[in-house]
Amino acid sequence: MERAVVDTSVLISAAISKKSSPFKIVELMLLDKIVNHASRETLEEFRRTLVEKVVEGYFTLSFAVKFFEMIEKHSSIVNPKENFNLCRDYEDNKFLDVAYEAKVDYLVTLDRDLLDLRDDKREFKIREHCFKILRPEEFLEELKGE
Repeated sequence: MERAVVDTSVLISAAISKKSSPFKIVELMLLDKIVNHASRETLEEFRRTLVEKVVEGYFTLSFAVKFFEMIEKHSSIVNPKENFNLCRDYEDNKFLDVAYEAKVDYLVTLDRDLLDLRDDKREFKIREHCFKILRPEEFLEELKGE
């Protein structure tokens, strides 16, 4: 089973469109094909963003609550012992903290600040731990190839 950090941008995209690659990733989470790793901090960002989308009219509060609970239930919660400052957007560092703590294989994101960290092999290294930073479509392709 693949170990990943699926960030807020991907989870929100999944909530908005059931025909998207992000939604396929959420389906894999629900089928226990991948393990999403999160922290209380990353889940709180996801919750706040869902509420913003409710206010903007993307979906109902009831849907947002159910979607959040489903993602939380299908995530392995970690408590990062270290906080890194490696991303130009300070707010994105919490996803790197989780990736390092959980020793995941992948960080799946639509966030340009995180995507720009990767090298030409789509990898990023924090100390001895190396993982891939991928867009949702790239992640799904990677899974097909295994």
